[in-house]
Amino acid sequence: LVEALDRTKLLRDVTAAPSDFGANIHASSSVTGRDRIALLRYEIELSDREALEYVLSGLRSIDGVYDAYRLVL
Repeated sequence: LVEALDRTKLLRDVTAAPSDFGANIHASSSVTGRDRIALLRYEIELSDREALEYVLSGLRSIDGVYDAYRLVL
């Protein structure tokens, strides 16, 4: 799950990050509230568990992203 301030090209930037680290996106959804906070949820496939930290770190470095973390259901 990615929490970010909504802005132009946010979806493009956030979607590119997992791909840059070799992750395969299986599903995604997004919603933006009246407060302009976007919640972007991704289901991704990774080659190994260690790759998750690289993906999350890359997502956190994107302009406007407050946090990115694994959501366990």
